[in-house]
Amino acid sequence: MIGTLISTVNAGLDTFIDFATNIIGGLLMTLFTGIRDVVGALWWHVLSPFFMQGWVMIIAALLVCVLAYFALPLFLWFFYSIMRVVVILAVAALAIFVMFQIGRVLTKVAILAFVFGYLPYLIIRKVRRRNTVTIPE
Repeated sequence: MIGTLISTVNAGLDTFIDFATNIIGGLLMTLFTGIRDVVGALWWHVLSPFFMQGWVMIIAALLVCVLAYFALPLFLWFFYSIMRVVVILAVAALAIFVMFQIGRVLTKVAILAFVFGYLPYLIIRKVRRRNTVTIPE
């Protein structure tokens, strides 16, 4: 009984969420389509005849050239700054990664050296000390 109620409520919530999502998506698509139609009509009936005149195209081309002349170095400087930061971060990340890898290897070497080197030495020394005590003279 309770499981059926929970399942029904869950299905109802899923249906409501789908319904609300479809409403919002439909309204947004209608809005975008309307904006697209307005911009298209504005371009073809107002702006396009204006831009088809020769002097407007010459001025627009000059403005694009001036914008490229002044904005391109700023963009390249900004891009260079960003890339410099990215390279520094990449080198730092690589250095940290290498340090961790070297640390892992050195830790393994230290553990193996202790287990196979120093630990047998301690055991042998302890056994010899015990044997020297028990050996009769």
